[in-house]
Amino acid sequence: MFTKTMAPGAEVRFRLGDILCPDRNRVLQQVTHNLELHAVVTQFCNDADRSESYAVLDVTGVESPIIVPVERLAVRKITPR
Repeated sequence: MFTKTMAPGAEVRFRLGDILCPDRNRVLQQVTHNLELHAVVTQFCNDADRSESYAVLDVTGVESPIIVPVERLAVRKITPR
């Protein structure tokens, strides 16, 4: 269905569970390193041996926390907890 707010070229979001075709598992197998995820930082930790900082992230739809080097993160919005 096309509406005044949605037409070809519109940027949208959806959940993996909403995918009808191809099969969701097939989509997951085709994910590349370029997939961009959005998350909330829950805490920070440091690696004293390497002088690096890491962020522990809560990603909606992922059951366990994810750890990423802080330098690889891009801030979209700061929301105090």
